[in-house]
Amino acid sequence: MKDNRQMVHSPKNIENCCSLKALDCFQNSLKEDLNASDSKLYYSLGKSLTRQGIKFCDGKKTPESCQNCTSYSKENLTQFFSSLESLIQKSITRLSLNKKR
Repeated sequence: MKDNRQMVHSPKNIENCCSLKALDCFQNSLKEDLNASDSKLYYSLGKSLTRQGIKFCDGKKTPESCQNCTSYSKENLTQFFSSLESLIQKSITRLSLNKKR
C-alpha cells in the first residue's frame, strides 16, 4: 500500500442503484491513482460474480443519475479502503437477506 497521505476519490453514502457505478470508481482509482491494475483486488472487483453481487437497485434512483467519480471527495487510503469495504459488506448483507427469502 502506498503512503496513507495520498488522496483519492472515495465514494461514500452510496445509494442502491449507484453501487455498480461506485464500484467502477473504486476500480478506476486503483488503476489510475494507485497504479494497482495488476493487483488481485483490482481483478476481483472486475469479475462478473463481484459485479452481479453489487448490482442492485430498489427503483428509487436510476444509475444514470449517480455521481461521477470525480464528484466524490478525496480521502486518504484508509478511508478509501474503508468505503470500499463498506460497499462490499452492504452487498454481502443484501445477498444474505435475499437468500433467506
